[in-house]
Amino acid sequence: MFTFQQKAKYTLAMSLVIFLTACGDSKNSANKDTNDSLRLTLSSSDKTNQTTLHPPKLTLLGDQNITLTLGDKFQDPGAVAEDQEDGNLTDQITVTSDLNLSKIGEYTIQYSVIDSDKQKAHAERIVNIQKVHNPKDQIPIDSNIELGLEPGVLYYADPRPQEHGLNRVLRIDYNTMTYRAIPVPGNNPHSIDRAGESDKFYVRTQNSYSFDVVNFKDDSVKTVDLGDHKPRAIGAYNKKYNIQLLSGKDMPIVDVIDVTNDKVIATLGERRHYNKSEITSNAGAGSATGHALWFDEDHLGIIDRVNRVVRVYRVRKDKDGSLHFDLTSELSAGTAFHALERDRFPKTKEDTQIFYAMGEGDLTQNINPYVLELRFDPATGHLTRTGRTVWCSESNQKIDNITPTTHHAGVSPDGKYLVVPVTDGKVYIIDRASMKTLKVLPAHLGAAHIEFSAAKHLAIVTNHFSNILTIIDMDTLAVKKEIQIGFNHEFDPNDKHLFQPHFSYVSPDGKYYYTFATQDGNFLKIDLDSFEIVDKIHVGGAPEQAHS
Repeated sequence: MFTFQQKAKYTLAMSLVIFLTACGDSKNSANKDTNDSLRLTLSSSDKTNQTTLHPPKLTLLGDQNITLTLGDKFQDPGAVAEDQEDGNLTDQITVTSDLNLSKIGEYTIQYSVIDSDKQKAHAERIVNIQKVHNPKDQIPIDSNIELGLEPGVLYYADPRPQEHGLNRVLRIDYNTMTYRAIPVPGNNPHSIDRAGESDKFYVRTQNSYSFDVVNFKDDSVKTVDLGDHKPRAIGAYNKKYNIQLLSGKDMPIVDVIDVTNDKVIATLGERRHYNKSEITSNAGAGSATGHALWFDEDHLGIIDRVNRVVRVYRVRKDKDGSLHFDLTSELSAGTAFHALERDRFPKTKEDTQIFYAMGEGDLTQNINPYVLELRFDPATGHLTRTGRTVWCSESNQKIDNITPTTHHAGVSPDGKYLVVPVTDGKVYIIDRASMKTLKVLPAHLGAAHIEFSAAKHLAIVTNHFSNILTIIDMDTLAVKKEIQIGFNHEFDPNDKHLFQPHFSYVSPDGKYYYTFATQDGNFLKIDLDSFEIVDKIHVGGAPEQAHS
């Protein structure tokens, strides 16, 4: 095929050859030589001036190598094609691919185009689909267990004598069923959290304007003064910046602690002492904040129970190493929240960005406890509602002076269910896909915490104001067993001391459950096959909380 320019040159050359041949004398050797010379010259000129055929130029848009997380959505950035003779050929690009967003692997997207001279161009894009990383691998939230620094070891706080405790902290080795205790100078220790990845532990002494730092390796104890406020919870650790969050008990604030030196480097939120009348909640007005948390490694959250908002801050690091905290969003709450829960067994990236706010409810305004689904956008730092709420519709009245409220919840290991204990002794099983309540199961007063044995397909419910532990079969969504773990005390509606602790643990193999019969002062090992107490340690006091 010839272009317009090639055809013109060919026609001119042929015309000249014909013209010169017709004008010559065949008998004249000089003329013949001249004609032959002209023919040779023109023939060479024609070959030299023929246009070389150029293939199209195909250019990928976006990155040539793209990495996605299993279940991510993907929109092909595409490509553009340009040809020197034919112009823009983008709409003639052919795309083929073996991409499967639901399967881990390396995939190729192939782009090809052909011009009118049958010249071709080709390009490839590589897409890697990787497994979703568990948030606790990226954001260690509860550092005692989730960092895995001391397998087989648990830590508990034993509160002040007014709460039947001995004002100390405990280190328990559940492999050998032995313990050590260290008294602390602060008033009323209510939780103990590892200070990052160090040998130190932060002790939340909630009736002091300070917190204590304990080291079980050298038995050292020191006190860090907070000046004008008391501590609430101190468990949210960030490995990237080596900082830990301490929420306030009597102010709606969060202190940011440099784990290296135990110093407060920033205080975020509203630094003022609140009036308890400002909080109307089924959970009471005893704390200005809920549990501080990390949405991801660069964004932290404050649950302000006084103003009923959740504040999100982005961490920013200067060249000199100093940290700054910028407010990126505020989400208003209908009532106070106690905690924001997340999926601990995520299957997709979307799972890592969904949170469940534990709405405490307010019966003085006819508001039942509820669960509010939220979505966090790491690109903008915005926390927003998804528009889906589940009401704990059967939890609408006091029982034995216990007002129904949510506390903590858990997503089942298979990701299907959100299990929400409510303190009136009910457990709501919620289908995550539809955000509808499937069942309401009976538990006991003070139902507040949930742990799972993935191996045994069980959920274990802590009932704070009962001696009975509730076991749920996650296959049938029914109560499988009730276990009496305390024997020496009965619930007093006017006392409300805990019978079971905040936070208990399932062994890594899923076979055993470890908890306290708090008022008996017994640490228990429970077999999740026989549902029997198979071992115990008597430590005395009333240990009632592990990490924050």
